[in-house]
Amino acid sequence: ITGLENCININRLHTYISTCRWYHQFYDNKVQCRMIQTIIIEK
Repeated sequence: ITGLENCININRLHTYISTCRWYHQFYDNKVQCRMIQTIIIEK
């Protein structure tokens, strides 16, 4: 849950969205990060 909160904060910057996606490919733990990121962008 801690990583998820961090991801939401990062997404707010929009600048780290691409980085978040990039890390997702390297770390399975960041898979949820991409999901949250996609939802935020859609909304």
